[in-house]
Amino acid sequence: MLAAITVEMFLMLLEMRQLGSSVPNSAPSVNRLGAIQADLDRMQPDLHQVDARLNQIQGNTSNLDPSLRDLASKVAALDADLVQIKADLRDIDQHVASLDRKTGPSPPALP
Repeated sequence: MLAAITVEMFLMLLEMRQLGSSVPNSAPSVNRLGAIQADLDRMQPDLHQVDARLNQIQGNTSNLDPSLRDLASKVAALDADLVQIKADLRDIDQHVASLDRKTGPSPPALP
């Protein structure tokens, strides 16, 4: 809704500038400028309502930023832990492979 209102207002303001600069004293230009002004006045309450809603949304989401930073920190710590676990598992795998070379593979476990 905000995007549509913003685009509509921009186009109206652009048209107002063009009308005002091309034929500033002609009756059609004056009438059209008056109509555009009336449209902008009509849209003002909607814009105010959208602005209030956006401010409310911004207030509601501003508390998320610290939580998201905390989550990112915890995910980074978890990632570091997983990298360490993978390194440990590689070491264990190499150690088992070394033992297998020395003693031969162990027999499969019985069910």
